[in-house]
Amino acid sequence: ICENFTYVVGEFTLFPAGSTHSDVATYLMNTVMPTLPAGTEMEFVAGQFVVVMFPDKNPPYPRSYSIASAPTEKGFIEITFKKEGVFTQRLSEIKEGDELIINGPAGHFTFDERIKEDLVLIAGGTGIAPFRGMINYALNKNVPNNICLILSVKTPEDLLYKNEIKKWQANKKI
Repeated sequence: ICENFTYVVGEFTLFPAGSTHSDVATYLMNTVMPTLPAGTEMEFVAGQFVVVMFPDKNPPYPRSYSIASAPTEKGFIEITFKKEGVFTQRLSEIKEGDELIINGPAGHFTFDERIKEDLVLIAGGTGIAPFRGMINYALNKNVPNNICLILSVKTPEDLLYKNEIKKWQANKKI
């Protein structure tokens, strides 16, 4: 399902993504789509993204954000972003009742269960977002692939999802 819909900010959470830096945040959005029958959720594949825009088009350009959650985690999608520009600063300041225009999900950089070979995933900083969704999906579905995550950050404090990564490290498949 790929469509534009206006998301009225209601049930959401904005929280640090396990980083000690206040310039990175994770945004959790309810996936119930207001333009579809009641109870219908946005469906996505691990690794896809959504495009976010403000209804007043200020700033005038939309931004794409990888979905950091797994499709097996129902009821929400999660995006992680670094607050480094006008758009992300405004996004980090939204309040309940504010509206966002969400387009998506979209993209073909996804986890394919038909591939049985082991995977090597390479990311830096917030680039871990789509891989987080892929890894959690693979763990939740108990796929046979071994996954090697190579992650680069400027400092240890910049590492996102620290507690989750520790859990992944304990798993013999990651």
